[in-house]
Amino acid sequence: MLKQKKAFIPDILYIAVVMCVIGIGMFVSTKALHDINANYQTTNASTESKAIINDASSRMAPVFDNIFVLIAVLLVVSVIITVSLLRSSPAILMLVLILIGFALIPIAIMGNFFNDVQNDPSLSTTVSEFSITTYLMEHLVLIMVGFIFITLVVLYAR
Repeated sequence: MLKQKKAFIPDILYIAVVMCVIGIGMFVSTKALHDINANYQTTNASTESKAIINDASSRMAPVFDNIFVLIAVLLVVSVIITVSLLRSSPAILMLVLILIGFALIPIAIMGNFFNDVQNDPSLSTTVSEFSITTYLMEHLVLIMVGFIFITLVVLYAR
């Protein structure tokens, strides 16, 4: 079954897409919880329930930030492990490098899209709570180039 595994460049694009989608989803869900919390605080509910909702709202961004890092690291490790199981020939290295160059174009587009979402005025206060996610996604292309280099070393080290 592993002899049929031939994906390397689609795996790189997969990681970039998953990171972008999860990051935006975390921003939007945190913004929604903050809005729910703001509306809930104006109701006639008990002070205990208001405190619980407020506490959950304030803890959500750091938890999501750490979950994002965990997901990103696990995706990278899983791709490196599966790439180590691939058989490769050094003869196709130049073709792989050309394809990787083309794969960096959609990654740069995703990074710019994520930057546009970050700069949206309705999300600006929420985005400021996600320091790690913001840093990783602002440097998505550089991080992916480093990941590609490590993956190429693993791929052709045998």
